[in-house]
Amino acid sequence: MEQETEKYREWLEAIAANKDLRGEDLRVFLLLLANATHSSVALSQTEIASKLQVSKTRVSRAIKRLFLKGIITKNQFNRNPIVYRFSTQKTEPKA
Repeated sequence: MEQETEKYREWLEAIAANKDLRGEDLRVFLLLLANATHSSVALSQTEIASKLQVSKTRVSRAIKRLFLKGIITKNQFNRNPIVYRFSTQKTEPKA
């Protein structure tokens, strides 16, 4: 259990240290993380935008950056909502 906690802490620290991520990306990430069950979450971009009080376009861009950085993966089953999964692989911060 302690080893799992350490891995999780390192994963979060690597995400926090990633200079390519913007504040809004981190807000979307935190909302997804807060609503996660067993490393996945099903929220529509409209729901995320409403909860964060930002436009759907900004949410879409944040999700794209999180996806391109390998922080989340997307599994789309019935179109909406998309199921997001967290990739706990080591994400290297960019200088």
